[in-house]
Amino acid sequence: MTALLPNVPYWQPALGELGQFVTGLDDLAQAIRIILATPKGSLPHRPDFGCSFLDVLDMPQGLGTARIIREVMESVARYEPRVKVSKVQVDTATYGLSVVTVYWVPQGDTTTEPTATTVSFDANGSAGAFVPLSSVGVPGGVAPLNTYGIVPPENLPGAEGMAGIIPVAVDGGEVI
Repeated sequence: MTALLPNVPYWQPALGELGQFVTGLDDLAQAIRIILATPKGSLPHRPDFGCSFLDVLDMPQGLGTARIIREVMESVARYEPRVKVSKVQVDTATYGLSVVTVYWVPQGDTTTEPTATTVSFDANGSAGAFVPLSSVGVPGGVAPLNTYGIVPPENLPGAEGMAGIIPVAVDGGEVI
């Protein structure tokens, strides 16, 4: 069985939705999310593609935020020429989770209000909703881990439902 492809100039398969497509502004928003969520160096044939946040981990918050904004502006301008970024907002939440919101308009469009595309990053520079081990207090972290060696936010000390649970000490992602 063959699915019909969209009859529009720009489209791509929708991430996480089998057999679906994104077009128009949704296509542009997904392309921006892909750029931001791809660490530089992770694609063997395109080592410069993406956006890296690893080099700002140990910087003071103000300086790190400025570097993230510059990295986002440069990466989106380089790899998604169909959009013009009007603003980048970085919200640094507790325990190393940052939320980057890119406000953009399609290139050449002067009438549309900016569209917001948001991506969350943990302190390891990867997109997602998990908190890195080292953010919990000691080198390597202290808390129950998921299968990826990351402390889910619901398992952080002080989170609802954590009363009476003894954290597991880890060193470099291995349970001691």
